[in-house]
Amino acid sequence: MATSNPSASRAKQATAAQRLNTEAEKAAAHVEAVKLKVREAKAALKRVRKLAKASKKAAKQARKKAKAARAGLQKKTRKRAATKRTIPDTPKAAAAGRSAARKQAPAPPPAPAAKEGSAEAAHSVIKRLESVLPRLASTLRDKVEQEAGE
Repeated sequence: MATSNPSASRAKQATAAQRLNTEAEKAAAHVEAVKLKVREAKAALKRVRKLAKASKKAAKQARKKAKAARAGLQKKTRKRAATKRTIPDTPKAAAAGRSAARKQAPAPPPAPAAKEGSAEAAHSVIKRLESVLPRLASTLRDKVEQEAGE
């Protein structure tokens, strides 16, 4: 019958237990590292989703602005087309068109002759502007007077 040394078997068991403990610690460390990588990946995914959402919103706003600009251009072209109509449908419309034409500002006089002085030319331009834009005409008049005084 073979006898075994109890102290030797205990030493083997102790080394095996120590080896298993170190392997368990390594596995736990590996699990923690993987958990950390998963957290980082989730955070990166969250940032990417947030950026995608922001870019989608910006694209939507850009489309909305472009649509509004197109609509504005279409309104302008409709107005131009409406004003270009020369043949009225009814006599009342013809009369209304004539009265509207009378209410419009008169055509500006021809440009001043080249022999006129610059001050005279500026005054004639200011006079023409007074009927359309009185505030701009007054500021221009003030500037011309300042330059003439200098």
